[in-house]
Amino acid sequence: MDVDVKKVSADLFRQAASVAGGSNETTPTTIGPEIVALCESINADPPVIVPVCKDPNGLYGFCNVGVLEKVKVDGGTIRFGWNIWEYPGVYLTAEFHAVWVDPVGNLVDITPKPDGETRIVFGGDRTYPHDFDFTKRPNNRRARIYQPADQGKLAQERIATFSASQVAYETKRATHKGLTLEQWIESRLPIDPLPDLIDTFIRDADERESLIIPVSAGLVKTTNQPRLNELILKQRRTLAKIHDLLRQTG
Repeated sequence: MDVDVKKVSADLFRQAASVAGGSNETTPTTIGPEIVALCESINADPPVIVPVCKDPNGLYGFCNVGVLEKVKVDGGTIRFGWNIWEYPGVYLTAEFHAVWVDPVGNLVDITPKPDGETRIVFGGDRTYPHDFDFTKRPNNRRARIYQPADQGKLAQERIATFSASQVAYETKRATHKGLTLEQWIESRLPIDPLPDLIDTFIRDADERESLIIPVSAGLVKTTNQPRLNELILKQRRTLAKIHDLLRQTG
C-alpha cells in the first residue's frame, strides 16, 4: 500500500503541535555529563549542538526521507545518529534520527519541530551508513537522571536539630536496634518514590516500543496489541504520578 508521506507527515505535525503544553521532553539546555554518558553507552559520537533550519524538504516523522530529498536537491549527505531529548531533571531519551550534512560538512537538522526547538543535541553514529534501511532503526534509549537526596545527609541534618535529651533518647533506641544514631534516623526517613516510578516508566516505554515494528515509510505493525494498549495506559498513569510528585516537591 502506497503512503502519501507528505500528507501523513503534515497530519502528524498538526497533531503533535496541537497538544496542550507540548511534550515533556525538550532539547537539553546544556550538554552535561549525563548526556555524554548516554551517548557513550550507545557508542555514539560525542554530542554536539545542531541548528534546526526550516527547509521545504523537511518531513516531521520521516526525518530520513526528508534528508535524502535534501541531498538530491542540494548535495551533501545524510548522517544517522541520536537526537537527545530531556525531561528536565527526570530522564533522557536518545531517539534515532537523521540530519543533513551540507557540502562543507556542517550538520543541519531540517526536520520540523512541533514545539519550536531551534537546536538539538545530536550524537552521530557512523556505524549506520548513508544507505541504511530506516525501517530497521533501533528503538529509543533512555536513562534516568533524577537522583534522590542523600539520605545520610538528611539524617545528619535532622540530628542537628535535636536537643541533648532527644539525642540521648534516639541513641538509646538506635543501640537497641544495633544501629548508629545516623543509621537509625536514616531508616525512619520517608523513601523518595520518584526513582522507582521513573525506572518503571522507562521499562514500560522500552517494552512498548519493542512491540511496534516499522514495515515501511508510515506503516508499522504491532506484535501484541492488547499488551501495547495496557502499557500506554500504564505509562500515562505513571507519568501523571511523576508530574504530581514533582509539583509537590518543586
